[in-house]
Amino acid sequence: MRKTILFVSIILSVVFTSCDFNTVLHPTFNEPVKNFFKEYTENAVIEEMILPETAYIDEKENNCIDSTQKYTIQFNMRNPQGYSLVPSVKFESLDTSIDVSEITIEQTDLSTVIMTLPQSFLADSDEGKNISPTVSLYEPRTGRTFVPFTGNLYCNTKPTMLYNATILNDNNTTFALAFDMPESAELALRNKDLTTISINGKSHSIKIDEEGNFSFTDPEFTSEFKSTYTAISGKAFVTTDRSVFYATGDVFSNGDKEYTITLTDEAGLISQTLASTKITKLVLPDVNDSDNNGLENGSNIMLAVLYNKDYHTIKITPPTKDHVGNDVPDTTVHYTLYQGTRKSARLYESGTTKEEKTLDLTVGTWYLEAYAEKTNYENSAPFKCDIRVIDATIFISENGSDNDDEADGTEAYPYKTVAKALSDLRNRKYQPLDYIFSISGNIEENAVISGDINGGSLTLAGKLKDGTESISTVSISTEKPVILRDIKVTQNLNIAEGTSVSLKNDAIINKVMANSTFYMESNATAKEVQLKTGAYISISDAITSEKAATIIPENYTQAVKLVTEKTEGLLKDNYAKFAIKQLTDGTKCIVDKDGTLLMTIEARTVEIIVDENRSDISVKKTQSGSTVTFTAATGFQSYKWIFEDSEIGTTNKVDIDTSSLAKGWYDITLLAKASDGTYHSFYAQLRKED
Repeated sequence: MRKTILFVSIILSVVFTSCDFNTVLHPTFNEPVKNFFKEYTENAVIEEMILPETAYIDEKENNCIDSTQKYTIQFNMRNPQGYSLVPSVKFESLDTSIDVSEITIEQTDLSTVIMTLPQSFLADSDEGKNISPTVSLYEPRTGRTFVPFTGNLYCNTKPTMLYNATILNDNNTTFALAFDMPESAELALRNKDLTTISINGKSHSIKIDEEGNFSFTDPEFTSEFKSTYTAISGKAFVTTDRSVFYATGDVFSNGDKEYTITLTDEAGLISQTLASTKITKLVLPDVNDSDNNGLENGSNIMLAVLYNKDYHTIKITPPTKDHVGNDVPDTTVHYTLYQGTRKSARLYESGTTKEEKTLDLTVGTWYLEAYAEKTNYENSAPFKCDIRVIDATIFISENGSDNDDEADGTEAYPYKTVAKALSDLRNRKYQPLDYIFSISGNIEENAVISGDINGGSLTLAGKLKDGTESISTVSISTEKPVILRDIKVTQNLNIAEGTSVSLKNDAIINKVMANSTFYMESNATAKEVQLKTGAYISISDAITSEKAATIIPENYTQAVKLVTEKTEGLLKDNYAKFAIKQLTDGTKCIVDKDGTLLMTIEARTVEIIVDENRSDISVKKTQSGSTVTFTAATGFQSYKWIFEDSEIGTTNKVDIDTSSLAKGWYDITLLAKASDGTYHSFYAQLRKED
């Protein structure tokens, strides 16, 4: 203790002895120190950016990450006051067309900010794009924004691995090298910057276009499998549309041979693939559905969503064998999953795994690639599979497409016709589902729904409950129930015998040709229903439309059944909402309360009393059924017929339908102007009785 005190005393003596107190105590001496401490203690600032362990530095000394997964970037900050901050980020050197909406950034504790870069963003930013972030810190309590921090960061994935590299024997003369280029989606995504392919150090130019197509300038490369090629050590090569064959020129011998294939991009990044006769080849990874059924390599698979889920789960398992059956532990699988149709696929997820990997695939089209690797083994051939995940809804739009490369029946990629949607449905493994065709816009199609629809029932539904979506004509002849809901049929709905058809919600039908009973409820309406004898309209639930349908029976017969009820009590509350097209002979036809046709004969004669004192025009009176016709003499310049104070005609002839008139007297007047300018008149009264 004494030594410490003595030491401090000596230091203080030295300091005070050497100081000019007039200078030290002067106010201006302390200003820089005070400002420093004020700045240090009252502001928050990011001091460093921490990159993932897999980050690297390229040839231009730029920090780089790849797009094989999502990444989190950590920013360490000085925050003496413990502010709760709202961080934000901009990428000032990045193309503004690249979507940054899924990037998140937040303060996780007093000294840390975390930014998450999704894989979709990184894939769009690949091939050496500048993604240097500028991070700002906003302090909401005081409204201050502190000095922003800008880091150095680029996105550039190393060139993709080649698939299935295999050495072949070319006619016992030379060695040939075979391999598969990656799919065009992968090349277009992040490998358009490839420049060189080298075989055991010999370099050749390679070019990748915007669509992911590849080309070689040197003649050693070809896409044709020669009949002189044979396998070595049982390593057969299966040709695909991505296969490339390279004439090595090396003399064939029975000894071991090995080739290293190197891909190089514009930034000098490389990937290497080994082909060797000395080592064995890994078998394919296993890919299974949720029921552990193996998915077949190279196939187009259709899977249904899981019960009470909106996705199907597949599982990728690393292989444990080589091509000759030896056990191989601890292999690594590289997988890439794309979402969308082949012409519009987008990277969804890629990565590596040494354990079983599960992927949840939502409704739509997917493309999966996976291969296995292990040091001192040749990579496996690639597992490639197109996967459709389906549910009960297929989307149809006037702006859709029936091209399988452009549409898959999802809401994002709808079909154009009902016919294509039915074809899709019939290609599916049978599912006892109640399918829905969700229709958008106006479909100009004579849709035929016939035979087995490969499901439980089928609903044609508009997206809006106002009947604005439409189909031209629908003809139904399937044994499965068909429902039309919130949709308009602008021409004919043809219902074959033995079918079950329901009109619901705001279904609007121009004309129904019904050879079988069909159901109506809610606000569904039919302008005209041609009803075959023995077929009925069945009320399946309360009808809200005041005029649900106008029926034209095949035979107008008293008491013939036209309307029935699915549940007792519906008929008595709704029968009056159905009308009958009237006959021309004066017979009044209505739907009676029991749903039958009630016919009442109107009076065949109507009494007409003419007031001769007020009539100076010759007018002829005739009657046909309930229609009375007045025909005045010709030769007048103008005519004006008035019935009960309402003008009803301007020619010399007028028809008056008396079928809907109540019992009583009605006034009829004609005013006519002659060519000499004089006016003439006719006046009569019509007497209507029950």
